[in-house]
Amino acid sequence: MDVPPPPPAPPRRRSGGVRRFAAVAACAVAALLAACGDRGERADLLRLGHFPNLTHAQALVARHRARGGDAWLDRQLGVTVEWRVYNAGPGAMEALLSGELDATWVGPNPALNAHVRSRGEEVRVVAGATWGGSALVVRAGAGVTSAADLRGKVVATPQLGNTQDVACRDWLLGHGLRAPVAGGGDVDVRPTANPEILSLFLRGDLAAAWTVEPWVSRLETEGAGTLLVDDRESVTTVLVTTRRALEGRRDLVRRLVAANDELCRWIAAHPTEAQAAVRDELAALTRVETSAAVLARAWPRLAFRSDVDRAAFDAFAAAATRTGLMERAPDLSRLVERP
Repeated sequence: MDVPPPPPAPPRRRSGGVRRFAAVAACAVAALLAACGDRGERADLLRLGHFPNLTHAQALVARHRARGGDAWLDRQLGVTVEWRVYNAGPGAMEALLSGELDATWVGPNPALNAHVRSRGEEVRVVAGATWGGSALVVRAGAGVTSAADLRGKVVATPQLGNTQDVACRDWLLGHGLRAPVAGGGDVDVRPTANPEILSLFLRGDLAAAWTVEPWVSRLETEGAGTLLVDDRESVTTVLVTTRRALEGRRDLVRRLVAANDELCRWIAAHPTEAQAAVRDELAALTRVETSAAVLARAWPRLAFRSDVDRAAFDAFAAAATRTGLMERAPDLSRLVERP
């Protein structure tokens, strides 16, 4: 069933590798999983997370429709959707593991890390969402035209351990540059929230940033940045839930996966309407206007599709292991589960 075009919107009124990461996680995971046993779930409610990023366009389009008075996703699912917004993946995964969320769009690395933290018991990837839209942007005047030029400089990523953070550290390592989480390497990689990345970039405090759209295009248009790496081949966003949800509410998860697939197909088939919906929703959520020109610039770098398989996560796990964010490649045999 085709998704009709969205109506107009109403007026807008850091740690040391997985050794340290895992040590903290081990202390918390038992409490997190215990919390999952008493979450006060309501059968008529789905708590659904996303980020205010262009790479989460499925959520932005669905939420935009609801803001305009058309609760399309609620009808598709047969429950009330309660939206939750996060800045980056680790925060969303904390909420999922603690039982504050039922499902969320998130980057693949946070999903993988949370799966490992729960010893493969809780987190399940049920669909893909967005591919591409991630890039390393260098600041004009920073004197950076190659990886070697980043030695001794500061590079920002959205959050420690998120998809872009791992990609950045692994790319640097592939060019002979160390960026250990504990510091003291060849490049200072600093996890920084996306809005602050833009501010620091404009002030000249960063040599570069590895982030996602629309921030990539904003760094280009507002900060005169240029792309050093344009990553269009990797999965950027996936849809995840928990084992508990799959066991107890499989039909609901199946409907959510089907709705995500419809949204992917509608966004791909209606780029103009989708960009307008995403732009309005980003403004409503962040109170910051994203120009139509920025979205038009960013859109061709993205592919909205719901396919995903384990191979992508094996690659991410290998990168996280190489960069010290994981001690060893984990067993991912239960991570991807299509309901």
